Amino acid sequence: MQPQRLNTGFSRMRVRISNINYYQWLKNNAYMLLIIFLAIFLRVINLSWVPNGFYCDEASIGYNAYSILQTGKDEHGEILPLYFKAFGEYKNPVYIYTVIPFIKIFGLNEFAVRFTSAMFGVLTVYCTYLVAKQLFNKTVGLIAALLLTISPWHLQFSRIAFEAISLPCFFTISFYFLLKGLNKGRYLFYSAILFALTFYTYAPAKVFVPLFLAGFFTLNFRGLLQFKREFVLSLLIGLLILAPLLILTFKGEGQSRFNIISIFTEHSLGMTRDGILNDKYWVPSFFKSLVNNKIFLISYSFIRNYLLHVSPDFLFFKGDLNSRHNIGAIGQLYRFECILLVIGLIFIFVKRRKEYLILAWWFFMFPVSSSLTYESIPHAVRTICGLPVFQIIAAVSIDSLYGYFKQIDKSRFQYREYITYVIISISIAFLVLVVFNIRYYFARYYKVYSSVFYGSFDYGMKEIIQSTENLRNIDFYSFSGMGNPYIFVLFYTGYNPAEWQNADRFDKYSFDGFSRSTNRKQALIVRAGNFPQYKTIQTIFFPDGRAGYEIKEVAERRVDVLDIADIRPEFIGGLRGSYYNGKYFNNSVLSRTDKVINFDWGRGSPVNGVNGDNFSVRWEGLVKVDSSGEYKFYTVSDDGVRLIIDEHTIIDNWKPHRETEDSAAIYMDRGWHRITIEYNDIGFDAIIKLLWSTPSMNRTVVPSDRLSFYDK
Repeated sequence: MQPQRLNTGFSRMRVRISNINYYQWLKNNAYMLLIIFLAIFLRVINLSWVPNGFYCDEASIGYNAYSILQTGKDEHGEILPLYFKAFGEYKNPVYIYTVIPFIKIFGLNEFAVRFTSAMFGVLTVYCTYLVAKQLFNKTVGLIAALLLTISPWHLQFSRIAFEAISLPCFFTISFYFLLKGLNKGRYLFYSAILFALTFYTYAPAKVFVPLFLAGFFTLNFRGLLQFKREFVLSLLIGLLILAPLLILTFKGEGQSRFNIISIFTEHSLGMTRDGILNDKYWVPSFFKSLVNNKIFLISYSFIRNYLLHVSPDFLFFKGDLNSRHNIGAIGQLYRFECILLVIGLIFIFVKRRKEYLILAWWFFMFPVSSSLTYESIPHAVRTICGLPVFQIIAAVSIDSLYGYFKQIDKSRFQYREYITYVIISISIAFLVLVVFNIRYYFARYYKVYSSVFYGSFDYGMKEIIQSTENLRNIDFYSFSGMGNPYIFVLFYTGYNPAEWQNADRFDKYSFDGFSRSTNRKQALIVRAGNFPQYKTIQTIFFPDGRAGYEIKEVAERRVDVLDIADIRPEFIGGLRGSYYNGKYFNNSVLSRTDKVINFDWGRGSPVNGVNGDNFSVRWEGLVKVDSSGEYKFYTVSDDGVRLIIDEHTIIDNWKPHRETEDSAAIYMDRGWHRITIEYNDIGFDAIIKLLWSTPSMNRTVVPSDRLSFYDK
C-alpha cells in the first residue's frame, strides 16, 4: 500500500508542477499570443470576399489541389506532379499540396484556398518572432512580429492564394533552425531539409536562398565547422531533396517562366536599348554609345531594376502598381517605417556584429531575384523574400532607441530634462504618424479596396457560373471575348476531375469564340455592351453598380445579308462619307468616297469648306465578312462616335472626349453587312479610325477591299 501512496503523491506533485509551468508559460508568452490572435483575425476576417473576386491563378491552385485530393492527379492527368502546368507555365508544388487538407475540411471554395495563405502568414509572424529573438532579444522579436502582423506588404499576400506567401514562411523557419544550429549541430539537419523545401515554394528562392546562405556561411563558417559531421550530412540531405528540382531546371520546365521574362532575352535587351536611345531612362549621354554592347545592357538593366526596388516610391509611397499586389496610394511598407529603417541600418553599420551584418546582407539581397527580370518592375511578389527583414530592422531600431533614451534619462547630464522633453515631443509626433498611417491603410484595405479593384480579381466569374448552373432553359453557353475562363467552370462547379482529365472539354461550355449550335438552346456570355443584337436574359453587376457581364439568348434573327457575289467590283473600295458643318449633321457640305476610316486631322479641316472645329461626318455602305463568326470592331475617336451594323448600334460614345478607344463584338454571317459610322468634332484635335479583329486575325484598320460604298 505504501508504494501506491507514493505514486499518488508524485502524480499530484507532477500535476502541480505542470500547472505552474503552464501558467508561467502563458504569462511569459501573453504578448506573443495576443499578436498571433491579431494576425489570425486580420488574415481571416471576410477572407472570401476581401479582396473581391477570385483570380484565375487562385482558382487554378484550388482546382489542382482538389484534383489531387480526388484522383491523385492534377487537372492534366499527371500523377502527383512536382510542378503543376497552368496557363503556359509551371506552378511550384508546396502551396498546392498544402491546400489539400483545407479543401478536405472546408470544401472547394475561396475560403479554403485563401485560408492556406492566411495560415502561412500567421506562421511567418511567429517564426519572425523566433528569428528576431534568437538574433537579438525577446523585445525585438515581439516588435518585429507585431510590425509583420500589420504590414501592408505581408497582409496583402496573406489574403490571396498566391504561392509566393509560402517563401518567407519556409525561409524564416529554415533560418531559425540554422541559427539554432550554431549552438547545437542537430538543428542543422532541420534547417537543411527546410531550406531545400524553400526552393519548391516560389521561383525567386532559387536565386535568393543560395545568395543568403553564402553570406551567412561567410560570417559564421567557424561556428559551423565545430559541427563538421552534421554540417556535411546536412548539405548532402539538402542536395538529395533538391535533385528533382535540378533535373527539371536543366530540362527547362523549372525555368520556363524565367526564360520568358529574364533580362537576358532579346526582347528585354531591345526594350533597354530603346529606353536609353529615346531618353525614357535617365543616363549620361555617353551611355548611348554602348547600347550595342550586350553586357552593358544586361548590367544596366539589372542595376536600374535593383534601384527601383529599393526606391522610396516602391517601398513607402506608391508600391507595386499592379492592383493585385498593392491597394494603391500606399507603398509596400508604412511611411513611418522609413524612419525606423534608416535608423536601424545606421545601428547595423555602426555595431557591425554578425547578427546585424546578416540582416544587412538579407536587406541588400532581397531585390536580386526580381532585378533579373524585366516585367512589371518593381515587383512586390518577386521581392517577397524581403519579408520580414524590414520589420526586424525596424524592431532593432525601436529597441536600440529605447535603450539610448533610458540611458539619457538616468544620466546626470545638466540638460537631461530638456533633452527628455524633446524626445517625448518627437515620440508623440512619431506615434501620431504611426496611428495615421495604420488607420489609413486598414480603412482603405477593408472598405475601399474591394469596391474599387474588384476587376483585378476576375470579379463576376463566380456569379456567371452560378447563373448558368441555375438557368434551366439553356443547353449550351459560349464565352466570347473573355479569355479562357475554363478554370472557373471547373472550380465553381466542382467538376469531376476524373471526367475532365479524360475529356478535357465541356459538353455545356465553349471558350473558343461564338459559333451557332444546332438543335440546342444556346446563350452567349459577354462583357456588357457587346452583341447588342441579342436579347439579354441576365446581367452580372459589378460592386459599383455598373453592368459587368451579360448572358444573352441566341435566337434566330433575320438580317438582310448580301451574298459576296451581289456587289460588283466597281462598287468596292471604301465607304460613302457625307461631311457637315455642325455637330448634328446640320449643313451638308459635300459627299465623297473614303477608302478607309483612318483619319487624324489634328486641328485642321478635313476637307475644303468644312470647319476646322464643330463638324460631323457620316459614312455609310457595306462591310464584307468572308466567313461566319465573331468580329470585334474598334473605334479610335476624338470626339463623338457611333458604329451601327445591321441596324444595331454596337458602339455609342457621343459625348465629347479626348482620343479614346471603344470596342464591341458582334456575330456576323458570311456576306456583305450594312455599316454606318457617325462622327463629330467639337474642338481641338479631330481623330476617327475604324479597326477590327477576329480570334484568328490581329487588330487592323478595316481595309478598303472589305468596304463598299454601294448599299443595294
